[in-house]
Amino acid sequence: MPQKLDIKMREPALVNSETGSCFDATAIADVKGRAGGHDSLPAKVVDVSAFSLSRRTNRKTPGTFMRKGAGNTGTFTAEMDTVSIAKKTKMKDYQAYAERPNPPNTEFRRFYERGDLPVQVDHGGVHNRIAWKVGIEKLDFHHYLPIFFDGLRELEEVRASKGLGVG
Repeated sequence: MPQKLDIKMREPALVNSETGSCFDATAIADVKGRAGGHDSLPAKVVDVSAFSLSRRTNRKTPGTFMRKGAGNTGTFTAEMDTVSIAKKTKMKDYQAYAERPNPPNTEFRRFYERGDLPVQVDHGGVHNRIAWKVGIEKLDFHHYLPIFFDGLRELEEVRASKGLGVG
């Protein structure tokens, strides 16, 4: 019987193995994946006759010729019985619809763990939140905005929390 989730019961937060404890820095060297990267599809065989006038034919050997009594002469068989219908590929077979990796190697994580961001963790209330150390008009947006956008990939607490007003 599935468990019923109410307000007091929450699903556990996703924790990457590279993160370690809350007192550790993320082991960036252990992260091998690239964000949004995926395996390349296997190369398909190109039909030469589709793009040129040359045709690909199989060389016939004496063993491939039809022998006496092996043909269908005098018997009637429907063509549809012998032709197999090709199944359509499912959407999950395409890499565009496959789930892509989200490794914990964001610039936001690196700057946050070093203490270079003008934010701090506010431990008041039920949830931990990020509080700003400086006013919004004093932020250097050319420097911090790309870092904050890179942080949108974060799924773990406290890095995935919403920011508060100026602290």
